[in-house]
Amino acid sequence: MIHSMTGFAVQNREVGSHTLHLELRSVNSRYLDLAFRIADELRQAEPALRERIGARLNRGKVECRLNLQEGDAAPRSLALNAGLVARLVDAQAAVQAQFADARPLSVAEILRWPGMLADDSVGFDEMQPVILELAAAALDDLVASRRREGEKLAAMIRERVARMRTLVAAGVPRMPEIVAEYQERLTARLRDAVASLDEDRIRQEVALFAQRIDVAEELSR
Repeated sequence: MIHSMTGFAVQNREVGSHTLHLELRSVNSRYLDLAFRIADELRQAEPALRERIGARLNRGKVECRLNLQEGDAAPRSLALNAGLVARLVDAQAAVQAQFADARPLSVAEILRWPGMLADDSVGFDEMQPVILELAAAALDDLVASRRREGEKLAAMIRERVARMRTLVAAGVPRMPEIVAEYQERLTARLRDAVASLDEDRIRQEVALFAQRIDVAEELSR
């Protein structure tokens, strides 16, 4: 079965409030040439993706795009670290007990405090199995796409081969007649142009030119 090297596949999966988006594009190349465009937070997935793509494909220039898109339906939820807030309150009270003029912490300063806010972001360890699942599904689609394209190419090749066979079948029976006609025309021209040339030389020239127009070998191929 003929497989084209041209194909495209895309897969999406929701992970928490985000969407993982993976694309595979392939074009012609003598060898397997992989290129990755991966978001920084997902860069760790490249070795596993490279391994899985290499296991399924052996030719073509393949580009893999992977990114994480924030969902539009629900905004990211933020949770205040209550324990840290309580410790900050105690620490602030202790400082103000020593320094009565000390300024209290503002809301902005509290919110910017390291570890104060926790969101519902998904870590890479949780996303990695989903990424590999996406890759497997996208590779299935890409292989199917390349197979469909290959079937179209095969049909086109078969159509052209059939046309060539028709032309050859029509041309082969006429070749002796065509060569003979050419020899006659060439002989007449030579006799008119060189009246003094002997018959043997004319036959030699005719045979030489006849060989040049003989396409029997090409038709056999």
